[in-house]
Amino acid sequence: EEWYDDISDDQGWICFINTLDHVWEEMRATQLQHYVNFGREFNDINWRPYKPKALFKAIDQLVHGEMRRYLRG
Repeated sequence: EEWYDDISDDQGWICFINTLDHVWEEMRATQLQHYVNFGREFNDINWRPYKPKALFKAIDQLVHGEMRRYLRG
């Protein structure tokens, strides 16, 4: 929660990509979706060909698109 508070002040976000299903389910069960972005829409990202700035931009588009994790609750 403190990490979330620190980054949200600057319009930032936290995102876990390519998590295993059991990890995603456990994180959801502990209500982490209120603080970080994760889930199936972030699990199919082939991050290896991206340069860091391009990867950030691609994930940022997912985070700020219609698939916001906290809106899905």
